[in-house]
Amino acid sequence: MNFLRKLNLKKQFKHSSKSFLIILLIQVICIGAVLYMHFVKDIAIATLTRDVTELNQVPVYTGFLSQLGIFFWAGSSAICFLCYRLFIKSGGNDTLPKSFFLTAALLTLFLGFDDVYMLHEKFFPTFHISEKIVYLFYTLFTIYFLIRFFSYILKTQYILLAFALFFFALSVILDMSPITGVDPYILEDSFKFIAIVSWFFYFFQTAKNFLVFHINGKS
Repeated sequence: MNFLRKLNLKKQFKHSSKSFLIILLIQVICIGAVLYMHFVKDIAIATLTRDVTELNQVPVYTGFLSQLGIFFWAGSSAICFLCYRLFIKSGGNDTLPKSFFLTAALLTLFLGFDDVYMLHEKFFPTFHISEKIVYLFYTLFTIYFLIRFFSYILKTQYILLAFALFFFALSVILDMSPITGVDPYILEDSFKFIAIVSWFFYFFQTAKNFLVFHINGKS
């Protein structure tokens, strides 16, 4: 009984109720999408759930660089969402950092999902939305982000962000206009990976400085 009292499960469930609801919602959406595609689109369950390398019987190193990029996309988005939530909890008066991190998190999610699921190349064209239109949307979203938060970005290590955007631009240019006689993947994918890692370190450093300032401000 003493052990169960120390566990305090009732308090645990009470404090974690919102998290459980979010977890449940994510499961309903994701697993629901799998069931929908299986029963409505007649796609095999294994095609939607199994590991890509196992499903296609290819070496485990297939897509090595692309797979690594997923971790950096996810890390960047998680960092931004965490800072956004911490700002809300702190009740700060300056709403610019809150909006900055939320917008950055959403932009990163869009870019990450596109990279992982090849939305601009495979998904959107099935709805007669050209690759150029998708690139235009991402470009406009990024420009909005830069203009909207220009004053805040100047207070950060913006050279890392500029570095990331530069290599993203090079990757997109090579994707749309490959260089004749050069392997189209070595340059495009290398530049994209440099951009993704730089993007991650920009938000990592920005979040670290934000949290240090926040902690010192509270102390």
